[in-house]
Amino acid sequence: MSHLLGTEIANMLLFILSIAVGSQIAAYSIAAPLQTEKFFDLVGCGTYSICAIISLLKPWNLPFPDDFQSILRRYHPRQLLATGMMIIWSTRLATFLFIRVLRAGRDSRFDKVKKIPMIFMIYWLLQATWIFITGLGVYSINALPKEVQSDLSLLDHIGAAIWLFGLTLEVIADYQKTEFKNNPGNKEKFIQSGLWSLSRHPNYFGEIILTNPEIVRPLYAYLVWLSPIFTTFLITKLSGIPILEKDSDKKFGRLKEYQLYKERTNVLFPWFPKNKEDNWTNFRECLKRKGFPKTNLTLAEFQDTGRGMMATRNISAGEIIISVPKKFLLTHDSLRDQYSRHPMKFSAHQFIALYLILEYKKGTQSNIYPYIDMLPKDFDNMPLTYGKEIFDLLPYNVKVDVESQRAKFERDYTGIKKFLDGKPDVQSKISREDYLWGWLCVNTRCIYLETKSSYDVKDHIAIAPFLDFLNHSHESKIKGEFNHMTQCYEITTLTPYKKGNQVFINYGPHDNFFILMEYGFVIPNNPYNYVSLDKEFFEISFPGESELIRQEKLDLLFHNGFYGDYCLRISEISFRLLTALRLRVLQRFDDSVLETQGIVRKWKNTITGLTEIINPENERLMYFYLKLICENSLLKSETALEALKVFEGTNVSLSHTKLLWLESITILRSVISIIQDFQQEIFM
Repeated sequence: MSHLLGTEIANMLLFILSIAVGSQIAAYSIAAPLQTEKFFDLVGCGTYSICAIISLLKPWNLPFPDDFQSILRRYHPRQLLATGMMIIWSTRLATFLFIRVLRAGRDSRFDKVKKIPMIFMIYWLLQATWIFITGLGVYSINALPKEVQSDLSLLDHIGAAIWLFGLTLEVIADYQKTEFKNNPGNKEKFIQSGLWSLSRHPNYFGEIILTNPEIVRPLYAYLVWLSPIFTTFLITKLSGIPILEKDSDKKFGRLKEYQLYKERTNVLFPWFPKNKEDNWTNFRECLKRKGFPKTNLTLAEFQDTGRGMMATRNISAGEIIISVPKKFLLTHDSLRDQYSRHPMKFSAHQFIALYLILEYKKGTQSNIYPYIDMLPKDFDNMPLTYGKEIFDLLPYNVKVDVESQRAKFERDYTGIKKFLDGKPDVQSKISREDYLWGWLCVNTRCIYLETKSSYDVKDHIAIAPFLDFLNHSHESKIKGEFNHMTQCYEITTLTPYKKGNQVFINYGPHDNFFILMEYGFVIPNNPYNYVSLDKEFFEISFPGESELIRQEKLDLLFHNGFYGDYCLRISEISFRLLTALRLRVLQRFDDSVLETQGIVRKWKNTITGLTEIINPENERLMYFYLKLICENSLLKSETALEALKVFEGTNVSLSHTKLLWLESITILRSVISIIQDFQQEIFM
């Protein structure tokens, strides 16, 4: 009996193998001349389902069951369960992969091989092997007559539950990645959310456990174990993970965030990311070994700011919260001594940035690796790194300032590159992206510190490890200075803190435009926020104002110190803007006419305070055009905010840009309301 069953199963499997190979060769004969791979996965998964159905229908000389009861009488529940699972999974996978390749227009796996017939054929034959081996469990179950199979047991139910879990995992992972890639704002990003935060390939993990052998009875268990073994080998060693990892490394390998993601996230098995506190512990231990003074601060995660420093006890106003010894400070002078064999004429910014990236390249061999490991892995939050789509939607004045910042970086990088090209003993394999990382580390973390040998203000900066993990708050009051007695840079807080609260420092009275450009974050309800109307002021045309007269007025503004810097704050109009508009709306203006000279004197009197207005009509026109400028600026702000809705998701560049426009809209609406009230009160 056992021999007959073995022969029957062998014949069944040979027949299934012939179908798998034959169908793939037939499909290849069509795909090869067309050099297309678009129906590769569709054919593979379709054949998978066909083979499952054919194996179930054996013996094929019997009439097909005509009702559900007939099906139950002819087939064992285990056969129906296994075949149904196989068809559901392969149909879902075929649909997903076919839609994906149609949307993408290609499958990158075949970019080269589809042009080489013999290699292309190997791919099709490999798919036939996949169809045969991964379906062995189902084919074997269906080959066994109903009569020799035992009743469903706990083992079958466990196997079905594991299969359902694997399918669910695969479907959710595929859905999350599809939604992520369909968002235009994620064009140059990699997914690390949802299941992808627990595994770099959660969909493949789901596929592997789908091939579990628990639904198979012990009789032919040794055979069906080939299915999970082959699937695991195929995914982890051949066509799945290795290809995707290589592509991702090529595309995102330069990103520090991606490097951190790879370091902390399992390749396959979903699990929580490695403890983020490990690098903090290593950093603190390194500082302790080197004699860094104790502090009452520790690193913690905060809901509103993310990573920051927390008080480990109550801290009183007037206490020194951190003291960084001189030997820990990275300055122009300290690094110049290290690289004395290489004469360098670099700014402190260039110098420190170069040092950081050189140390980063050393990895764990670096003397400051614990500190390097604490630094941001990328700077997607900095406008300097924004993609074109988001950058173009930034406020005009921010774009101007960022372009100036970009020019400074390019000058710095050009100087560094020339130096490295001539110094073979210095690691010279530093890309533009590498240096940008170091440059932004300095830009976002440096403190002001005068050096003994430089009178150039741009060299009065330093990196102070540990201190640079303190976040900014405009409400914080501090005193920061280098103590020549202790030879330490010390931060004294003038603000008390309770144990468990976040401790802040204050970078200065900066608006969100400046903070975003220099540090990469924004502060909701920042009292220093403003709206710049410089662009609108210089672009607007006034009736009767020729280009010559316009230029004469602008010259007057320049010579009297009122050229540019026309700002609005919440419920506040700058005196500079009111003064400039009073001059611009003057309708009769000629330097050679005494009447004009008299009006100009009145205008100057509004500056000195001798008079409040030039005349009522001038004041009416001034407020009319001020309101017009504000309304035009408001429309631009609302249009930009609406344009940002195209970019779905919650990436930091998007949320920061949205906040800038929302705050601009709030300021403009408040000023327009003031103007309307003033117009009704004075002119109505």
